[in-house]
Amino acid sequence: MNRKIFVQIPSNDPSGGVKVANQLVNLFREHDYESYVVLPNEIQQADWLICPAPTINIYKMKKLCEKSSIVIDNWVDKNTISESAKLKANAKVFYAQGCTFPKSKYLMGDSFLKKDTPYTHFWAVSKDSLIYLKLKYQRVQNWYLVNPYFDLEFIEQNTSDIQRKDKIVCLSRKGKSYIQMSQFLFDSKIKFEIINRKFTEKEFYQLCASSKFFLSTAIGINNHCIKNFMKIFLNNFREKKYELITHVIPLGHKEGFPLPPTEAALCGSVVIGFAMGGGLEWMSPSTCFLAKDRSYFSLIKKIKEALSASDEELDTMRENAFKAVSKFDKKRTWRQIKVFLKNI
Repeated sequence: MNRKIFVQIPSNDPSGGVKVANQLVNLFREHDYESYVVLPNEIQQADWLICPAPTINIYKMKKLCEKSSIVIDNWVDKNTISESAKLKANAKVFYAQGCTFPKSKYLMGDSFLKKDTPYTHFWAVSKDSLIYLKLKYQRVQNWYLVNPYFDLEFIEQNTSDIQRKDKIVCLSRKGKSYIQMSQFLFDSKIKFEIINRKFTEKEFYQLCASSKFFLSTAIGINNHCIKNFMKIFLNNFREKKYELITHVIPLGHKEGFPLPPTEAALCGSVVIGFAMGGGLEWMSPSTCFLAKDRSYFSLIKKIKEALSASDEELDTMRENAFKAVSKFDKKRTWRQIKVFLKNI
């Protein structure tokens, strides 16, 4: 009998980590495992995804969880780690979506990697993260590489009839100053479509498929270890509170595996911009117009190069990018997971 597998996340709201969690559950179910996304309280389906995974709450998980079960967490707050410690599952996985660990009144930071931890196994989302984490937290054993996967069939089904237009699409969530500068300098030469709203997975694929270029302005993190303090506004049970968040930031431009530029490349949109973390596993001068991280001058230069490139040059880059990204498919991710399954 296959094990039951539970993937805990704080919500099913749109984000890269939530998408990866839903993908994991769907992948396990495709291989005949009983698997669920688990939310703390109210059940909310990730209906912004083309194929949301079955979702239950933590109370249901406690009833279903057995010693043979596998619990996977990718966002460790104090409540989640406390609940995970109580579960009778013998295999408990922390799936690191990058190398930064927020710390606050409610968030654990990286303390669970330095002392007693309920987790028996640890996954990293990219080679970049895996190398850093294994060196940084040497007392932690059982590290595995588990990349996100990209469903080429879904993308093709939702983009096959879309006509590409001469425009640049970009997401305003990260790197706003780079987007504003780029639009100011190049708006007379090409249309910018800046997305600053929530969107579905299908809408994003269609936006990329209809755009000649995708501007990637998510930047890497600082070159030195610092503690970055920031205040965020929390509305908790109708009570307005400010909470101090400390981000434990590692050396180098380490992050997770950015999904938007990868998906844009699969949709045929030529990527311009910065690369970090897992993006460096496919982004190169032959697959995109790669700018130096956080350099306004370099970004301007690469946009100019992209706009002046011939159709033949763009087609070649498009093909190179598609080939480089296509390897991150379900089969690859499942092979990585099978290595883990054989060792528990």
